[in-house]
Amino acid sequence: LEDIGEDSYIRNNMLIKLYAITKEKEKAKKIADKFSTIEPDILFLYYIEFEEYETACDLIEEYWIKHKREISTLISYSYAKLKLKRYKDVYWELKQYYDNPQTCIPALAINYFIADIKHNKLDEKKIKNKILNNKELYDNDVIAAAYSLIGDIPNALDYLSRAIKEDNMLKYSVQDWPAFENCREDNRYKKLVGIQ
Repeated sequence: LEDIGEDSYIRNNMLIKLYAITKEKEKAKKIADKFSTIEPDILFLYYIEFEEYETACDLIEEYWIKHKREISTLISYSYAKLKLKRYKDVYWELKQYYDNPQTCIPALAINYFIADIKHNKLDEKKIKNKILNNKELYDNDVIAAAYSLIGDIPNALDYLSRAIKEDNMLKYSVQDWPAFENCREDNRYKKLVGIQ
């Protein structure tokens, strides 16, 4: 990827994620600084990948003062807020998007469910109605996350295994996803994501 001459958002995004895995923060920062004026999302990604969630939230809030709230930015923002354990904020921020079928994309639904569980209580029926009863509409990682949230670990890991076969980078990123909190002590999960 480093040797590819053409800069693109996908290439830069992938490099930042890989540099986070290999703990090469300076290399990632150079990319984020170079392209943040063209693609502000790259800077948000940098801070999230290097677990600087407070900074990511501050930058996104500042960005929203002058720009429209885009779904991709909202996903990053809600994820960072979940990592900061600000569940009530995420719940109220995402409720309006969750309630609207046109704006409720899978990542927002999962983040909303996590916040809802932490802020209120588990509503298994809501998760089943939205995602598990409509599996044909969703990717395997989303289905895995939904099963994890309701505590069905065997199904969660079956779907997570399929998702990782489709995209090996997930092996690294899901380690930090709040949606898989229920799976963290499971030996199969650890093997799937390369912890043991």
